[in-house]
Amino acid sequence: MISSLRGVVTHRAGADVVVEVGGIGYLVTIPDRLALSLGEGEETLLYTSMVVREDHIALFGFGSRDDLGLFSLVRSVNGVGP
Repeated sequence: MISSLRGVVTHRAGADVVVEVGGIGYLVTIPDRLALSLGEGEETLLYTSMVVREDHIALFGFGSRDDLGLFSLVRSVNGVGP
């Protein structure tokens, strides 16, 4: 489980960013408002949740632990969330 990432934003496309940490680029889906505040070349800290499905693994990132907690709460509701 990846609980957080601290690194440099190397690419941004909509709500997806690539954060490079130790030479490895992680594709992270983040909220739109956070995406608008991050620019390529900026260092960032994201609190993350990894969602594993049969056919897909996704990493979701948030700027605060509170936002991550809300995401986790919403995901705990049956039939809601990614």
